[in-house]
Amino acid sequence: MEIIERDSSLAPLSGRALDRALAATREMNDTLSSLLLLGRERTSPVPYPAVDIAAVLRATIDKNSEQSAEMIGWEQGASPKLHAPEAAIRIRMIADNFIRNAVRNTPSGQVKVSLMADRVIIRDAGIGIPPSELEAIRRNGIRGSNALGSGSGLGLALVERLCKAFGWDFNIQSQVGEGTTVTWHFA
Repeated sequence: MEIIERDSSLAPLSGRALDRALAATREMNDTLSSLLLLGRERTSPVPYPAVDIAAVLRATIDKNSEQSAEMIGWEQGASPKLHAPEAAIRIRMIADNFIRNAVRNTPSGQVKVSLMADRVIIRDAGIGIPPSELEAIRRNGIRGSNALGSGSGLGLALVERLCKAFGWDFNIQSQVGEGTTVTWHFA
C-alpha cells in the first residue's frame, strides 16, 4: 500500500480508499502493539517520555469527525501530559475507543470532549446504555444490547486493561435515550 501511495497517477477516489486502508492498517498495528504490551506486563515502573494529551485528543477528534465536523465539540481546560510506553499509541487507542463509541452511538446530536488536568470527559447525546449492562460491556466480547454499528466488543475490555496497567481508571454513566458520559481519570 505504501508503494501504491507514491503513484502520482492514482485516481482521487482510489487515493481516498487507499488512505482509509492505510489508516485501518495503522489502527490494527496499534491494537496488536497494545495487546503485546499487555501480554508482557511489567511489575516494575519504567520511565517513559511525556505525551501531550491535547494533541492526541485533537487528532482523534479530527479522525472521528470526517463525516460531520460539527458533531464533536472540544473544550480544553488544561494541558496535561502522560507517561506510558509508546504513549501516543496507547493514549490514542483509549481516546479513539471512547470517542468512536460516542460518535457511533449518537445518531443525532453532539459529542463533547473536555480535557482537564486529571481527566478527559466524553459526553454524548446518544442512545445510552442500559444500567444492567454498564459493568458487562467492560468484558471481552460484550457489546451493549442496543449498540449501533459494528464492533467486536473488545474495545472497552482492552481499554480497561490498558488503564489498569498504567494506574488510570474510567467510569461510565448512562441513561437510555439520553446519552452516555465516560470519564477517563489519569491522575
